[in-house]
Amino acid sequence: FFFQAEDGIRDYKVTGVQTCALPICCRETIREYAESLPTLHCECAPDLPGHPVDLALLPVDPRGEAELTRDWLQQMHQRLQPGGLLLAATSNPDDQWLHAEIRRLFGKTTRNPCRKGVWYRAVKGELHDKYKNFDCDFAFRDQGVLLQVFSRPGVFSHRSLDAGARALIDSLDLRPGSRVVDLGCGSGAVALA
Repeated sequence: FFFQAEDGIRDYKVTGVQTCALPICCRETIREYAESLPTLHCECAPDLPGHPVDLALLPVDPRGEAELTRDWLQQMHQRLQPGGLLLAATSNPDDQWLHAEIRRLFGKTTRNPCRKGVWYRAVKGELHDKYKNFDCDFAFRDQGVLLQVFSRPGVFSHRSLDAGARALIDSLDLRPGSRVVDLGCGSGAVALA
């Protein structure tokens, strides 16, 4: 969920055009923001917008997937304008992992403990010349046919075919013309098979 607000975001200190990025996608949230802030432009997409942003906000669940969080942090660093601000928070008051990941990309990072966790503030300085590509291509065989899968962080079994998916594939007995729904499909490997 990404938004751009013109002429301030309910803060007398924020003026002009502000572009912010939140890696959240929820129709109700988008509607709520759009109704309460008429100058807000909302977009729901799997990646941050391609254009530069001034502020990036990242709520991190301490039980979340590390590679997805690294991907979001890297995308935010790439999109932030020089001098742009990252604010990230986690409900883990003893967090060290997120702090280290932010410092790796941004350098100096301010740690701000609070009652229910900790939040971090980092300003984008220099550009990095190397960013990691977190996308993944992997292959698996089904009945002698080699199938290629492309997946991204945040998808279940992001880098390989898991044992449950393999068992499901091996147990399928479909007839031509069968209509199938694959719920919780992850990378879609079962549907491909």
